[in-house]
Amino acid sequence: MKRKIRILIGNSQKAISDVLLDTIDWLGNGQYELVATSTERAEQMLEYVRSQEFDLCIVILNNLSYPPEYHRPSYGPSMAVADYRAKFTDMASQFVAELKRDSRLPVIAMAGEGATACSSADYYFSLPYPAPEFMEAVKNCLSVEEGKSIGAMPTYSEQEQDDLKLRVSRAEETVKRPFYRTFVRDEIPVKTPDETIWVKNKKSIWKEPLIWVFLAFNSVWAWFCINIILTSHEVSWFMGILRAIAMFWTMGLPAAILYIREVSEAGEPINGSSFFSLTLLQAPFFGLIGAGGAAWVLALFAWFCQSLFGIKPFSH
Repeated sequence: MKRKIRILIGNSQKAISDVLLDTIDWLGNGQYELVATSTERAEQMLEYVRSQEFDLCIVILNNLSYPPEYHRPSYGPSMAVADYRAKFTDMASQFVAELKRDSRLPVIAMAGEGATACSSADYYFSLPYPAPEFMEAVKNCLSVEEGKSIGAMPTYSEQEQDDLKLRVSRAEETVKRPFYRTFVRDEIPVKTPDETIWVKNKKSIWKEPLIWVFLAFNSVWAWFCINIILTSHEVSWFMGILRAIAMFWTMGLPAAILYIREVSEAGEPINGSSFFSLTLLQAPFFGLIGAGGAAWVLALFAWFCQSLFGIKPFSH
C-alpha cells in the first residue's frame, strides 16, 4: 500500500511545483502517493496550515504574494540591491516563522531572487536548487518513527539485497509486456520483510502498438464468430441460448490464450474470477464494439460508393 504524503506548496509557477513533486516522487521510487496543495498567496498558506494537516511545506519565497502587513520591499533605483535583499530576507524569515508557529511543519524554503537566506526554515536553497541536497532535506523533514527517513532503504544482508534486486528486476521485465499489463495487472508487488514495493510501468497501454493490433484482430474475430455461429436456420430457444453462450466463449478465446500465456511466463497462478471476466465479458464486449464499428464504417463506405458512383461494392 502506498504511503500518502501531504505537501503544501507556496509558489506561483506551476512548472517549478511540478519539478519539485517529480523529484520527491522519484525519491520515493513510486511507493508514495503525493497529495499536493498549492497556492501563491502567503495568507492562504497560513489558513491552510491552521485548518488542514500536512507532512511537509515547501515555499518559494519570491513567488508568493504577501499581505500589506508584511511590508514587502519594492526594488527600484532608489534602493541598493544589498538593502533590498536584506529587507526581503527579514520579511521572508518572519513569514516562515509564523508558518511554523501555526503548524510546526518542517519547512523547506527556496528563492530565486530577493532572499539570501531564511533562518526560520528547516532548510533553505537558492534556485535552481541542488537535487541531491534537496532530496536529503526531504528525507530528514519526513522522518518517521525509530529514526528512519522516508525513502531510506531498510538494512538487509548482502544475500537479501541480491534477492530483492533479482525479484524487482523480474517484476520490471514482466510489467514491460503490454499484454501482461492489459490482461493480468499493471503493477506487481514485491514483498520484503519490512514493506511491499510496487513495481509499475508508467507507459500507457494505449501507446503500445501490439494492443491496437490485438483490438483490431479481436474485432474481426468477433465478426467472424457472429456470422458463423448465429447465421443459420431457425432453431429452438434452447439451442439459441447454447449458440449465444458458444459465441461469447469463442469470442473470448484470443484473450484467454494470451492471458494463459502471460501468467505462465510470469510463473503466476490463474486467477479464476479475472480469467472468466476477461474471456466471457470484457473481450466479447470490446469485440462487439469493434465489430459494430467496422460494420458501420463498411455501411458508410457502401452508401458513399452507391451515392457517388452508383456502385454496390458488397452486392452479389
